Amino acid sequence: MVYASKSTMLSLKEAKYCFIVVLCFITGFLNAQSVDSLKKSNIEPAFDFDQRFYYFQHRWANVWGYREGLLINEKFKVGVGEYYMNENVSGPPIPKNINTDLPLSHNQKLYFGTAYFEPFLYRREYFETSLVFEGGYGRTVNTFQNPASGFVYDHYNKYFIPAAAGLSINVKFPAFFGWRAFRWFGINFVTGYRTSLWQGDIVHDYSGYYWSISSAIFLDRIFDDLRGRKHKK
Repeated sequence: MVYASKSTMLSLKEAKYCFIVVLCFITGFLNAQSVDSLKKSNIEPAFDFDQRFYYFQHRWANVWGYREGLLINEKFKVGVGEYYMNENVSGPPIPKNINTDLPLSHNQKLYFGTAYFEPFLYRREYFETSLVFEGGYGRTVNTFQNPASGFVYDHYNKYFIPAAAGLSINVKFPAFFGWRAFRWFGINFVTGYRTSLWQGDIVHDYSGYYWSISSAIFLDRIFDDLRGRKHKK
């Protein structure tokens, strides 16, 4: 048996450290701008739910996540994303040291964080489309065991460095029945390709296509409405 030298909790801590580094980079970038340019800039928060369906290793996998960042001058977004997958997998690939004639169950987990840059291609009141570029760091945890006895044949926790490029489309809701709160929500669709630039897992390949459809919250619209209400008062 091979046991991981790091726990899953440590994997999450490593991802958090990655987010802190990215946020420090973004903060440093903004602080490097002149006071006048910052005054002229329009910087607002951005947030997206991001449930993705990845196709890799000849199967579809469900990855849960979200993104948080900044919308700058209504031209592009920058920020970080956090993602998590936990699935029971059937079929190959399987480590060579495991006897495939024995009863076997395989659990695979992914924990990873990314920094993203998203320039808009087209942006209107109810529709927008953009390119999404991502890169980050994560861990993959694989456990192979006997489902009846619970005996662990193999268990390892390895790093991987993902990068991705995709196309995002947002459909924004109008103010139905005069309720402006409807404007704060919409539907987001993303499709693209993710590749693993480097990885410690020599058994599995984490590169593949993905697509995502989820609800969207447009924080910039919320802030615009709140500012408009404040000006009216």
